[in-house]
Amino acid sequence: MADDSFSENQNEIDQCFIREALIEAGKAARIGEVPVGALLVYEGQVIARAHNLKETSGDPTAHAEILALRNAAEHNQTWRLTGATLYTTL
Repeated sequence: MADDSFSENQNEIDQCFIREALIEAGKAARIGEVPVGALLVYEGQVIARAHNLKETSGDPTAHAEILALRNAAEHNQTWRLTGATLYTTL
């Protein structure tokens, strides 16, 4: 049986990070992009954040999720992001 207090706490944590991802989505919307934002979190800390930049960059791969993963890999100096959680508004 799941520990309800843990589940409630995790739900609050998830909601906090989703709100941060929504802020990123708002940044995308303000510059005419599809409003999608993403955060990568490791051990409770945001290690990367991004929003869609396909239109402004002309790069078809510049989705928020991909950019957040790239930023996190650069931050960690490795492509391995074991244990990280990706939060996205999509």
